[in-house]
Amino acid sequence: EESLAISQEIEDRRGIGTSLLRLGGVLWREGDSTAARSLYEESLAICQALGDQLGIAWEMARLAIIDMRQGRFEEAERLAREGSAMSHKVGDREAEAHGLLVLGEILEPLAKFVEARSLLEECLAIFNDLGRRGWATSAHAVLGSVSLHLGQYGQARAHAETGLALARETNTRYRIGHTLLLL
Repeated sequence: EESLAISQEIEDRRGIGTSLLRLGGVLWREGDSTAARSLYEESLAICQALGDQLGIAWEMARLAIIDMRQGRFEEAERLAREGSAMSHKVGDREAEAHGLLVLGEILEPLAKFVEARSLLEECLAIFNDLGRRGWATSAHAVLGSVSLHLGQYGQARAHAETGLALARETNTRYRIGHTLLLL
């Protein structure tokens, strides 16, 4: 909040956008998705005004997650696809992989399992390439779930076990819990 106030005081639009983004993340983790959405939308508007394509892509991914969790799957899919394409166009591999992860997660409840698996495998390859083990854990967890839907039980178990090992290695409790659900 203090960062936001200072950025507003000195009229630093990029700082305002970043502060809104971070504050939105805090509100999201506290369970206030309505307030988080409002701040993400404000940050998105600033990114658009600045022509910050990467910022736009990240904000679209965050809004897509909120839409997915609130059951607005079509809007979530649209935002995730646009954000992922923008990340790819900009050339930021981590943002691209994150966008693919979000999109893969959204496609699962829409029963688009084959496409979800393909996107998640691509995302996992990028995260592994970048050494982003925490994010790779999430990709393995969603891939495990998608593999279950496809009847690929051996692959589902392998993804769950790999995800669990990575989650334990990075000591990420919620990811440990997520992957244990698959086993």
